[in-house]
Amino acid sequence: MTVSPSNVLRGIGIGVSVRLDYILFPIKFEDFRDALASKGYTIEVPRTPRLPIGTQVTVSGTIARKGDVVVGLDAERQVFGAEGKNLADVIAVFSELENIIEGVLRIEITPKARFYEILANYEAVTGQNPLQQISKIKLPENVAKGFEEILKAPVSNFTLHVSPVGQMPNQEDWFDIRIEPLVFRATDTYLVNVIYRNKDKSKFTDFMSNLETTIKSILDLIDK
Repeated sequence: MTVSPSNVLRGIGIGVSVRLDYILFPIKFEDFRDALASKGYTIEVPRTPRLPIGTQVTVSGTIARKGDVVVGLDAERQVFGAEGKNLADVIAVFSELENIIEGVLRIEITPKARFYEILANYEAVTGQNPLQQISKIKLPENVAKGFEEILKAPVSNFTLHVSPVGQMPNQEDWFDIRIEPLVFRATDTYLVNVIYRNKDKSKFTDFMSNLETTIKSILDLIDK
């Protein structure tokens, strides 16, 4: 996605998922597979032989594909989602999965969602030198001095890593944003890693839809 002549974001891995909170995972793989096939998805898992009544197939991993987006299912964790490299494509497939599950399989998602989650990795070129820009974000003087005394060398920041104040990472509402120079192109390319989860679907959707704008704003701040 190009946001200005010298500011380019390239998705290298974007996953959107929801974790459900049923006593028993309600999505029957065979029904889900058939519904996906009817909507034009390429099925990645072979059809299973007929099983005794009451037996349910448990599948974890990639089960289908549409274009460059793959569909994942993890029955044990009660998770389903979509993964690809283009944010708009991933969002579109995830939305279609929700519609299939709710409309075709008649299984409620939103009332039973424990949390929604997006994991996104981007490379970003802004026209600035990430190594220099991030090093300008100063460590507290006493911390920098202590490191330099221990390591016998000057030190600076290499990574900007932020999360909510005072919150534990294993909560249902959480974000984690890490920005650093891409190791092999440290003077011209940022690596951006984002984790965001929320049990409120409207808040999650708003963040997800504006993710690339949010990343651009953060990089603009670093590059000032």
